[in-house]
Amino acid sequence: MPLLERFALHPHARFRVIDDEGIFVLQESGEVLVVNRVAANVVRSVREGATTEELVASLVGRFEVSEDRAREDVDTLLRDLLAAGALVPAPEVGAR
Repeated sequence: MPLLERFALHPHARFRVIDDEGIFVLQESGEVLVVNRVAANVVRSVREGATTEELVASLVGRFEVSEDRAREDVDTLLRDLLAAGALVPAPEVGAR
């Protein structure tokens, strides 16, 4: 099942990169999530407004990984971060 096209940080989530690891602070639950450097790069791109396809292409270009593997990894990461409350679906461009 394809994911939505774009995502954004949850309004109550904060994200920083420290020593190549991504750190989420989920203010509503008081939880802290730590993601590896690859996931941190994906989240940086999410914050810049990248589409799911752009996220996949970025992984293929930066790391030695096939498009299928990159798509699987991006889909899994985004689903996990949505479920954790770190990300939310981004409003569609031009939506009112």
